[in-house]
Amino acid sequence: MEKLYSRKHYATTLVNTLWQILLRPFSSEIVYTIVLWILFIAYFVSYYFKSEKYLGCAYFLLFSYFAAVITSCIINANKYVSYVFKPVTLIFFLVLAVLNLICVNLFLTRISANVITILINTNSQEAKEFIDVYIHWYDIAFAILAVVVTFLIAYRVKIRMRKNWVRMAIGMFVLSLIPLFYDTTPIIEEIDGTRRWAFVLDDIVDLRQHPTNPTLVETDSIHPQNIVILIGESFAKEHSSLYGYKKETNPLLAKLVATGELILFQEPTSPCTGTDTSFKYIFSTHVLSDNNKKKWYEYTTLMEAYNTIGYKTFWISNQDEHGLFDNLSSGFSKACSQSIFSESHTQTYDAFLIDALKDSEHTNHNCIFYHFMGQHPKFEERYPQEFAKFKANDYRNIPKSQQQTLADYDNATLYNDYVVNSIINRYKNKDAIVFYFADHGLDLYNTTPDHAGHALGTPESEYIGKQIPFMVYVSDNLQKRNPTLKAKIEEYSKKPFCTDHFIFLALQLTGYKLK
Repeated sequence: MEKLYSRKHYATTLVNTLWQILLRPFSSEIVYTIVLWILFIAYFVSYYFKSEKYLGCAYFLLFSYFAAVITSCIINANKYVSYVFKPVTLIFFLVLAVLNLICVNLFLTRISANVITILINTNSQEAKEFIDVYIHWYDIAFAILAVVVTFLIAYRVKIRMRKNWVRMAIGMFVLSLIPLFYDTTPIIEEIDGTRRWAFVLDDIVDLRQHPTNPTLVETDSIHPQNIVILIGESFAKEHSSLYGYKKETNPLLAKLVATGELILFQEPTSPCTGTDTSFKYIFSTHVLSDNNKKKWYEYTTLMEAYNTIGYKTFWISNQDEHGLFDNLSSGFSKACSQSIFSESHTQTYDAFLIDALKDSEHTNHNCIFYHFMGQHPKFEERYPQEFAKFKANDYRNIPKSQQQTLADYDNATLYNDYVVNSIINRYKNKDAIVFYFADHGLDLYNTTPDHAGHALGTPESEYIGKQIPFMVYVSDNLQKRNPTLKAKIEEYSKKPFCTDHFIFLALQLTGYKLK
């Protein structure tokens, strides 16, 4: 009987001790615990999914609750530890929660570990543009207000409920379950990894460390001496006069189309709506239908393929090697024989690309990649004033709040037309084939009246964000040597084409295929 009593006594004592430990933060550090709890909830709110509404909400609320309590217990175990780690943990989780909510609110995507890497490598000009485009004064004011209110509520609760902290703790937890009774919609739904914005980066890799040693087979004995690949940025096809846009945004390229020198693809699309995610497919044998069987960098890249057959490869970019606007794409530059980057923080326009590669650097066989800044937001900083042809009052049939933005975008497109035409002219008297396409398009007030930028995480917005221009130019010298090439391109141009198959098209039109 004494043994039974002893066991029951020990069990009761253990339960009471654990209970006191778990509830101790609510009696000793109620402000800290509640604030930390709210920050945990603010971070994990971005993981709600419609298909897991109740399970997801309940799981993360419970997780947030116990994470806050356990963290409070650890920190309050020693007063000296508390002095250091209390402010550190609050600041850390506050920054984490704010960054995550910004990503969720602006881009309908979640923060990743590599966002920190991107921020570290971002220059002041990119940061300024990012804030100007995506962060408004009322966003900052709301964030500050939310932080202040959170601390005031926690402090007020401490004063009023000092003697009833157990009841208060339980009540707060019950109240936090209220979201379970509301219809929540998914903040992001990933399908084959395609619903992602460029800001989130999965892999920053040096492609030189992942050779695939491809074997190529000749399909034609005639090969261009110059393979030129122009990679536009953020070009929405519906704003190109080449594809029926009413404003003349591509007058120079239109002349090349009229003479038959430039061939337009009729139904081109990009695989994704961001630069980094699109590049994984565009320049490698990795296609959307692969369903992620391997890591993207384990596939053969176009750079490696042309290096293998003796072409000297160049990467010329009007974007920084690292930063908000160009990260994973710069990894492809490392697979080239030579790379040239502008310093975009000095406000370099895309005309930098025209003469960046000197004639003396060309060899008998060159493959040159030109990466534009293009029409990337912020639009008004993508063109010099002499190309400010379109004004806000040219868009009277649309809401006034959209007029100047669309005028700036069309001016940036007009300037892009000049740069693309100028680079084509550089190769007009050479033996060359020139490809031009955009990495992705943009949602320019197509799905919501207050958003002009990268596609949002909705099917309608993503569809718009994948509509891009695609065109191919063949110089007279190459046509004379290969008279059937142009007809072959025209045949392909009539079919739907996604740039995740670009590597296969480029190799085929230049007389090769992967074994």
